[in-house]
This record gives sequence, structure tokens and C-alpha cells, in this order.
Amino acid sequence: MQRGRIFLVEPTEGTLMPMNETNYPTESLLQHLLASYPDLLPGDQIAPEAPRCWLLVAREMGVPDSSGLGDRWSLDHLYLD
Repeated sequence: MQRGRIFLVEPTEGTLMPMNETNYPTESLLQHLLASYPDLLPGDQIAPEAPRCWLLVAREMGVPDSSGLGDRWSLDHLYLD
């Protein structure tokens, strides 16, 4: 599937610079960016008439299973709207 391309206008010459999709070098970099800039999450795409406003509550939060014997899973980020 072809996605729409995104371009930046080069400020000094006014030329277009294509932005190419790449993977993040590390998961920790992506997690840091999401914690620092929650607007990266598509809140306006979920509900355009009432865009989400994300508040980071916790990082690497443990989630227990039904037995309650400790954390079985973890959330990278827990946000509230």
C-alpha cells in the first residue's frame, strides 16, 4: 500500500526535502520520545470532534494477571485522557 509522502520545505533555499520512513534505532528512543511528546500519539485521528489530550501517568507499569500473584505484563506507557 502506497502511503502519502511528507515533505519539509528547506528554510534557506525553499526546496522540498522528502522525509523517508525509517525504523527507530532503539525501542528506548521511541519510548523517550513518546513520554516527552505525547502529541505524537494520534489523538485527533481517534475523535476529530473531540481530540484526545494525553497525560502520561506511568512508564513501565506492571500489570498483574487474574491470580494477583505479581505483575505478569507491563505497559510501556499509561496515558489518560
